[in-house]
Amino acid sequence: MSKQYEISEKDVDVMLRHLELTDPENATRERARTMLEDYQAGLHGIGHSDPEKLLKLQAEIEASKKKESRS
Repeated sequence: MSKQYEISEKDVDVMLRHLELTDPENATRERARTMLEDYQAGLHGIGHSDPEKLLKLQAEIEASKKKESRS
């Protein structure tokens, strides 16, 4: 079993920078944390309702990370 993900301050900082670019009016630390919590809950739900879809998403993310590290 994998370790449960906990939202870090670094994660909030990254989401905040994203919000500053995409939704500056709502770019707050609170909104950034809420979005991360919402994404986490959504992925948790997908894991229960469609585990294959979650595995596919995970594989796509890993492939994207590998591609970015080669650039």
